[in-house]
Amino acid sequence: MDAAIPQTYRKVKNIKNKNLIYKVTSNISKLTKYIRDNDLKNDVCFKFLLHPYNANEVYDAVKLAK
Repeated sequence: MDAAIPQTYRKVKNIKNKNLIYKVTSNISKLTKYIRDNDLKNDVCFKFLLHPYNANEVYDAVKLAK
């Protein structure tokens, strides 16, 4: 993920789509729901690489991951 808010996501990932973070988080949510609903033994990893642009968003990213 590497970000908690759209502006930082765009900057860290070097993309133009300002709403892509919402699509990514939605897809992660759908995936984890599918795993839970089907009693699968899979894990989903939420990674956050620290960068000067996102270092102040660690706590918010943890809340987002939860």
